[in-house]
Amino acid sequence: MAQVLFQEDTLSVNTPDTLFLSDSVSVAIPVKKKTFFTSGSLKGNYFNPIEIQKTSNDWIAVHLVILLVLLAWTHFFYRKRLSQIFKSVVANHYLYQLAREGNLFRERISIPLFIVYIVSVSLFIYLILIGFMPPSFTELQGIKLFSAIILVVLVIWIVKNGMINLTGIIFKDNYSSAEILLTNFIFNLVLGLVFLPIVIIAIYFHSENILYAGLVFWLILTFYRIGRELFSDFSLSNYNLYYRILYLCTLEILPLLVVTKLVVRILE
Repeated sequence: MAQVLFQEDTLSVNTPDTLFLSDSVSVAIPVKKKTFFTSGSLKGNYFNPIEIQKTSNDWIAVHLVILLVLLAWTHFFYRKRLSQIFKSVVANHYLYQLAREGNLFRERISIPLFIVYIVSVSLFIYLILIGFMPPSFTELQGIKLFSAIILVVLVIWIVKNGMINLTGIIFKDNYSSAEILLTNFIFNLVLGLVFLPIVIIAIYFHSENILYAGLVFWLILTFYRIGRELFSDFSLSNYNLYYRILYLCTLEILPLLVVTKLVVRILE
């Protein structure tokens, strides 16, 4: 910025930015230089730093890699047994073949498949929950929420199997309780294997429709399993219809109605 000084009749130039004129009065007049740089018009309303809320989903990738490794190992060493598990969902004689050839609960193939079931179902529930959660509940997301879901799923599975064994002892119908336990276990393993690609597509392709499709498949598979457990072996002499109806009403239908009621209330 140049300064112009007016003095008496003489004019002298000392610097490129300053002019001197001789006069009785000295006046300094600022002169603006032309420039292409201007100050910004946007001004901040605060000067305090803001913490950026950033959530990392690396733990999901780690879990998915572990599940894929377990599934590859199972398919390589137990391909025939894995095929029998899938076929037993469709036909009862494959279910009886699994029961005759050994105790599926104690076989090595059950350990990785059960881990796949617990983790993939928990991831599916986690994706459903964070889709309905409001943005203010960000502190409930992440590995903490996922760990809580795994714990709940595992506790429900243990309590449900314990109740089936207990009711079988009370009604002295160990055959029906053993068959229901095996049927539930097989359907759970198949559900975990089906949910694994669904979760991968939903996470990495950002598809919500695949989650809804998985939810519909879960409901269809549940009602199909209930029908199998209710009407299978109807012609056998040791078939106990009263025990099966009591089991289905207390451990299958009633919890399903309660969960549906809670979901409808949350959506309202």
